[in-house]
Amino acid sequence: MAAKPVEWVLTIYYGPTAHRATYGRQVRNPRYSKDYIQLPPGDPDFLQTFHRLFPPTVSGARVELIYQWPADKMPGALDYSSDRWHLKWETRLGAPPAWKMSLEPGEGTPETIPGDPSHEDFAFAEKELTLLASRGAGQPYLVAIKLRDESNRLHLRAYLAKPKKKYAWADIQLAPPEVQALAQKTTRTRAIAWATFRSGGVPPGEKVKKRSVTARRVAQRYFGHQLARCGYGPRARQLPSAARLWTVLRSATESRCLAAAYPSYGADRNVRR
Repeated sequence: MAAKPVEWVLTIYYGPTAHRATYGRQVRNPRYSKDYIQLPPGDPDFLQTFHRLFPPTVSGARVELIYQWPADKMPGALDYSSDRWHLKWETRLGAPPAWKMSLEPGEGTPETIPGDPSHEDFAFAEKELTLLASRGAGQPYLVAIKLRDESNRLHLRAYLAKPKKKYAWADIQLAPPEVQALAQKTTRTRAIAWATFRSGGVPPGEKVKKRSVTARRVAQRYFGHQLARCGYGPRARQLPSAARLWTVLRSATESRCLAAAYPSYGADRNVRR
């Protein structure tokens, strides 16, 4: 697979606003009438980057998008309404499955967040959000990734923070540290964080949901020879998780070593929330 650098990542805290937007408009309450995620209004840094990444938005033009996740895709759009831009999907199609609930989410399904997405009653739909912790899902986060040279495509994912073993395949610790850092910047009241990157990443593929041991082996094979040169070979092989391996990879000493071998390695510091 040819490498494509990650250019922009948007992380969304899955709280009441995101839940109501993505759950489904079949709920009999106006709070469930949205078919979009609202992007930050009036943030100069965000808007400057947003217009650079999606040039037609400078003039207020709608941008047709493709939302992509493992094994499928659907149409979407960047649309301006009232005082802000929206990450929108077609009303008739509903929210992208990668961001929706499922009664049986798993490594082979588009959905990650456990829950019943079929309720029409407001109280029952609201309860699905409150049940996430008792179901072992921890705190969900929605992620949209733009790759360089893909002007109208966003790769969508969902991750869970501190899930129980049943959902360990979706643990956000399996995501790159930069994505974890963005998630930590979000809260229920400040639900969106974003960052631009300079990195030689690989586009999210159909095997993006990895078990920790698989992710560790892939990373070790790719970086193994360089880690040995940097003095981390034996230590890397003893790491119990992909998250700790990436911690080593991001350490100051090793970053300088990797930079010499992989000039495109690393992310800039343009992180906002």
